[in-house]
Amino acid sequence: MRILLAVWGVIATRGIAGVSIRVVAQEAGISAGRVQYYFPTKDALLVESCRGMTQLAEQEYEAMEGDPETKLFEAIAHVIPRDEQSRRGAIIWNNYVAESLVRPEIATILAEAKRGQEEEVARRLEPGNETKAREMIALADGLVQRVLIGDLSAAEADHCIRAALEAYP
Repeated sequence: MRILLAVWGVIATRGIAGVSIRVVAQEAGISAGRVQYYFPTKDALLVESCRGMTQLAEQEYEAMEGDPETKLFEAIAHVIPRDEQSRRGAIIWNNYVAESLVRPEIATILAEAKRGQEEEVARRLEPGNETKAREMIALADGLVQRVLIGDLSAAEADHCIRAALEAYP
């Protein structure tokens, strides 16, 4: 986990272009050889750190407590950067999205994560309503961009999602 945290730290501050075995080793406070033992290439480092991020997000969601309404809201809106940690997460996710354009393995991981999110939202909205789930997720994904660039606050983004949920029949 230490190496994955280091990868995410580098991505959050320098972007994916800043990731190298050497830089990640420095960030983790370990030798480059130790990083290479687990991840022989930069590609392996990026793919596995992306996979680790999606798995961690899923575990955090599953561990979250709350009533069905809260769980539905969080299944959609967990991507909204509300504090420094979630802002970092959104920055890292968006770096992976950009990288997925040239690394199909990352695209596959991200698509699987989004499909899982869509299934969860559809199940909580009304089973079989993937279209509405897709719309809600697309709304949240777009709002993330607006929050990251400083055009909207997290509270404004949350309000938009709540309004869309209230408008749902």
